[in-house]
Amino acid sequence: MTKNTIDYLYNCISIILRLKSIFVLLLSILLIIKCCNGTQSLNNDDCPVYCTCNIWYRLSWASCAGKRLINVHTDVSKKVEALDLSNNSISKLSDYELMTIGMKNLKYLNLSDNAISNVDLFAFAQLNELTILDLSRNHFNYLHSDVFIDNNKLRIVKLGGNNFHNGVPYLKNPTITELDLSGCQISHLEMGIFNGVKQLKSLDISNNILIQLDIGILKTLSSLKILKITRNPWLCNNAMNSLKLYLNTKSILYNSSICGEKIQDFSGNNLKFQRIILKNNENDNLQQRTNNKFISMLNNKNNQHESWKNSTAELSTIDKNNCSNNNINKSSNLMAIEFPIWFFIAGFIIGCALGMISIYSWLSWQQLNLSRQFPLLDNISIQSDETLPTYCEVMLHSNRYPQT
Repeated sequence: MTKNTIDYLYNCISIILRLKSIFVLLLSILLIIKCCNGTQSLNNDDCPVYCTCNIWYRLSWASCAGKRLINVHTDVSKKVEALDLSNNSISKLSDYELMTIGMKNLKYLNLSDNAISNVDLFAFAQLNELTILDLSRNHFNYLHSDVFIDNNKLRIVKLGGNNFHNGVPYLKNPTITELDLSGCQISHLEMGIFNGVKQLKSLDISNNILIQLDIGILKTLSSLKILKITRNPWLCNNAMNSLKLYLNTKSILYNSSICGEKIQDFSGNNLKFQRIILKNNENDNLQQRTNNKFISMLNNKNNQHESWKNSTAELSTIDKNNCSNNNINKSSNLMAIEFPIWFFIAGFIIGCALGMISIYSWLSWQQLNLSRQFPLLDNISIQSDETLPTYCEVMLHSNRYPQT
């Protein structure tokens, strides 16, 4: 390998190293831009000092929980999509109050653990994006049947922990798929009580004082998949036998331990009812895995109320249900793909850098060996203009063979 070749390789390596530095710089700039874009709305929008604002799953979120607020006027950004006002002292929701303060983009609203005793008819009017509403553990005993009639995207309503002893509200909303009425002191459900929410897939009436449930109430719920009826003083009679037979026939998930695992049918034969295991389809499994990841993020990020964590995960599921199958696959793989790509790029850059350094060191070592092996050639090339002595001049020089 000649010196010119070594110099050429050295120059090429120098150029490659410069290009690598430029590439790393550009990549760093892109990462900074990405981070800035992810928090742009947080920096530009005002967040009250008593609230916490962030972005999770591209959802603008604000939490003002446990701040002794007496109303919903929090001065949070109008771009907020998830608002947690739980564990405060809010006592009333007036007509158009949420719309007036600019909460039109709300998808999730948590008002649990307050002192709300009155909800006006148009309290949630014009909240067209509202998907999950948590009113658990408040003080109201009445709810107007049309209070959710205009919320066309509402999917989950949590009313557990209130007092509906005098009557369960006849809610009207064709989009609600999950309704929580647990711990509401309900002693009786009238026929047709769920005619306005026929798309229910999950119904929770646990922890009440029900002693009997008429099958006719459930027959209008053709989409029902989950029924929670535990912690009620059920009468284990033929009516309960008929209810279990109906739930078993319709493949509705429920707790089969109610009234014992074995009961008698009308003919006297023993029938063993076991818990029904629903077979989820591929999309359901995919959504469940995504929800678990998101719930894990919530648990690590902030130790908020349990209902906030679960409901936010449910909101992620609902957003994915509204997309096509392709969008579901892309959204669900977002967390699984985004970070490994950057890790791969970083590993590639580090590998290239180490490779370049190794090549440069090897070439430098080769050049050093060549310079050690042929030092006379270098001297000759430098002193190329001088005339070398002849053999005779050297061998027959008078000083070489001195006379004795």
